[in-house]
Amino acid sequence: VALDVHPPGWEGDSTAVTIVESGEIIILAFPLDFGSPAQVFSYRNGKYEALPVNGVGGYNEKGQLLTSAFDPATGSVVRVIGASRTVDMPDPFVVAFGSGFGGFSMTGLNDRHQAVGNGFAIFFNPFRVEQRAVLYDFNPSK
Repeated sequence: VALDVHPPGWEGDSTAVTIVESGEIIILAFPLDFGSPAQVFSYRNGKYEALPVNGVGGYNEKGQLLTSAFDPATGSVVRVIGASRTVDMPDPFVVAFGSGFGGFSMTGLNDRHQAVGNGFAIFFNPFRVEQRAVLYDFNPSK
């Protein structure tokens, strides 16, 4: 059995990001015009819920959502949004390289309060791109 879980009424494209053991699916939906932000949806038992972010790198059984944000005071951050608290951590580029020119992506989140992503840096003399994996442990008991 296959099921189309594209959010009803959404005009643009969508991609399934992850599915957790309970069967909940997290969907990233892209607008038709690239000037508008993407939207993240949760799909469970035939019902859709728009989540309050426009990007997602992971989701877990605890209902925690891994995303990124821009904080004007500190710059880009990795953000884990949960039912009871939000945790911000420095972006993987800063963790891996400190400074320079580059970016990052977040790729996973588990139920043990750990997240993974990667930072990449661009160097110009000689030109090269380096990428490094980064692990976050945001366990509240530590």
